[in-house]
Amino acid sequence: MYRYSDTLVLSKLPRVDVIVVLAGARGRITGAVDLWMRYRDAENFGQVESKPILYVAGTGRSFNWKEFLEHVRSGERAVIKNQDVYLEAESTNTVGNAKNFFAIAREKRWRKFILMTSPYHMRRAQILFERYNTDNLDFWTFTVTQDPYHENEWMSTLSGVRLTWLEYLKLLKELP
Repeated sequence: MYRYSDTLVLSKLPRVDVIVVLAGARGRITGAVDLWMRYRDAENFGQVESKPILYVAGTGRSFNWKEFLEHVRSGERAVIKNQDVYLEAESTNTVGNAKNFFAIAREKRWRKFILMTSPYHMRRAQILFERYNTDNLDFWTFTVTQDPYHENEWMSTLSGVRLTWLEYLKLLKELP
């Protein structure tokens, strides 16, 4: 489950249209805003052509701009604007996150993206996003570390064992 490496290298930001954050757990939105801010700074210094849209999925149907801002650090709130963010509130699981994203990406003509989620969730998310990527969009992965255990130590805590088994069972359920 944890044998993967992030493909995004922060020192070489690729040109992307969108940063996709699967926001089902604490810290993911904050981490995604941090990455978006790197792109904004790189745009200001002429290192990238334009900053990407921040696409937030996995929040629940009632999630709104005000709630989004609760996950943004105070200094960043003055910078990030509503038009910089796409709040996708229809999907209710990772399969829905992937299907909805690719439908919207087709509509918006997005061609390159970064997928962000937690280390324990990334492998399953990556498999599902690859499966539903029928338009062959280019993408990179980048994990948001927020958990008290490392992927090599998942067996040492009850929460690590629980999360790993849940991810594995969900993957089995989601793959035909």
